[in-house]
Amino acid sequence: MARSILPEVRKAVVAGLLDEFADQAPTFNGVSVTYAWEGGKDDARREQVFTNNARATHQSAAMRPGRNHRDERMSFDIVVLVLAPSKKPEDTDDRAFAIGQVVEEFIADHASNELDIDGLNWIEMSGFSAQNLVLPEGSVSELIYTVNYQARLT
Repeated sequence: MARSILPEVRKAVVAGLLDEFADQAPTFNGVSVTYAWEGGKDDARREQVFTNNARATHQSAAMRPGRNHRDERMSFDIVVLVLAPSKKPEDTDDRAFAIGQVVEEFIADHASNELDIDGLNWIEMSGFSAQNLVLPEGSVSELIYTVNYQARLT
């Protein structure tokens, strides 16, 4: 039975976002895009985009004898994290939302399996949450986008 396509979807989104940010240089120079959060690996990375927190359901696509296809409905997060020393939350929000616009447009532009992944039917962004944190050394803004997709697993 086919496995989940989650790793392929996340890798394709990360690769696509890397290309999008590179195409829009120098505006987005220094934005780190990774498959998962890479913590304190490099203190110089003040603007990060990464995937996280996957959730899924699988349902049989038919009720018949023998092997059945499954429909995978998956959600995962794309996190935009901006840390700006000596800046106000309004400033980090402005930058986070500018980075987030690239993320939103990439998903919208690839809604009907333009990611070229076998079994993927569609992908969409269903919403986001926004958080701020003010520290003595600056401000942090975090956007957490929820991305959904459906796939047919054979």
